[in-house]
Amino acid sequence: APTVNNNTVTNCDVGLSAWGQGAAVTTQFTNNTVIGNLAAESVGAYITTDLISWGYRDVSVNFSGNEITGFETGVFLAADEQSWNPEPYEAKTINATFHLNQISGNTAGADKDSSGTYLADFENNWWGDATGPQSPVWNGGGDTVSAGFDYSPWCTNAACTEFAEEGYTLTIVSEHGTVTKTPDQVTYQLNDMVSLEVTPVAGWNFTDWSGDISGTDNPITVTITGDMNVTANFSPAAVTHSISLVPGWNLVSFNLQPVSTDIEDVLSSVDGNYNLVYAWDASGAHAGSGNWMKYDPAAPAYSNSLSSLDETMGFWIYMEVADILDVMGYQPTTTEITLTDDVGGWNLVAYPSTFNGDLPEVMSDQGVGSDFSLIYAYHANDTGDPWKLFDLAAPEFANDLSELAPGWGYWVRVSADNTWSVEYAAP
Repeated sequence: APTVNNNTVTNCDVGLSAWGQGAAVTTQFTNNTVIGNLAAESVGAYITTDLISWGYRDVSVNFSGNEITGFETGVFLAADEQSWNPEPYEAKTINATFHLNQISGNTAGADKDSSGTYLADFENNWWGDATGPQSPVWNGGGDTVSAGFDYSPWCTNAACTEFAEEGYTLTIVSEHGTVTKTPDQVTYQLNDMVSLEVTPVAGWNFTDWSGDISGTDNPITVTITGDMNVTANFSPAAVTHSISLVPGWNLVSFNLQPVSTDIEDVLSSVDGNYNLVYAWDASGAHAGSGNWMKYDPAAPAYSNSLSSLDETMGFWIYMEVADILDVMGYQPTTTEITLTDDVGGWNLVAYPSTFNGDLPEVMSDQGVGSDFSLIYAYHANDTGDPWKLFDLAAPEFANDLSELAPGWGYWVRVSADNTWSVEYAAP
């Protein structure tokens, strides 16, 4: 087979080349030094199926022990049609083996055309950095390598006495936050150390790791033991909804899933400043008390019929002095509120959202349709006209309640059972 051996080529646009072959031989390129000056379109080793203007043939080469540096492209494989070849184009095969070469200091390390077939073995070469070449799937520090070239393992020193290879994947699942990997690579080597740090999105707290690691440290250091799958777990972060209360009766609600629904816990921030709380049972189960449920903080527990409050309920609270009710809880996504027509169609409900919802759309477009007729609110801070009304059948100018807002409680009259879906965040 032809052999090109022990040559030094400098300051050429093309250092070494092999063209389409009439015979089934493999040209050997060994121990050559090819040094360019980074000229535009320069190539250290140019391998093509072109038969020097007489058609196209397969070509086979073996490069070993060569140094290729200082070119726009270190190695280029060309099986495309060439403009200078007058013969009809035929897609042929380049069989190229590059082992134990130094391919570094080039603008691009190894590249190829798009037509034809490429059997390209670029294993065990030095690419200018111990971390290997840069490729579409590997972020090494050496020369770039085109997709479709097998370059792993690679030499970790110029003498090619030690080797490394593309390693193992580290797959992260994180629904409610971002996980930063340091170093951030597509794959890792066995026993590599990788730091993982979680940044939760608003409304969530990081809790722990699961999968191939465990623990609560953030950041945490992972030792690569193979392909690994890691999940960052989160829990909703408790936030606070603050509702201003005035002396006397207030008709209010809150928009969070409370940490505890126990009425004493929910109202703990105004403890000592209120003396009665009423809620409405639209099911009729408390018909004996006029469908009211009552909580009196001074009364014995057995005499109270109201023991809990949640984000679906509107409630009346009588304040001795002005205060702010701070309810700690978790942000819902969608709250499903049951509206029934069992007790004259009246329901006393919350509006667990962060945005004001226009009437009637906030009801009709969210599950209730036209099965409601009246909505009342009581704005205790409007001492001159606290009652606000929306009447579905009335002209717009007759209604002084045009939207629902978080923090207020609402009387809603329905003509049929429905489930009202309230979105916490604006759509």
